[in-house]
Amino acid sequence: MLGGVTLAKNGAVLFQTYRFIVERELAEGSLVDGLQPFAGRSRPFTLLYPHSRHMPLRLRAFANFIMDKNQAW
Repeated sequence: MLGGVTLAKNGAVLFQTYRFIVERELAEGSLVDGLQPFAGRSRPFTLLYPHSRHMPLRLRAFANFIMDKNQAW
């Protein structure tokens, strides 16, 4: 389990993360979504990958897919 999630489950912090990381805890009731009024667009993210002259085709396809989705938001 992630450190921030553990701290939140024990009442030590208010923790913001992606919903998929805490789906089980939300369903069990061990965590509560206290930031629902601020929900909306996804947070910005960074796609990191090793620099190479020959990027694998599947990585290039994924990067292009993410960039296209990001521009649509």
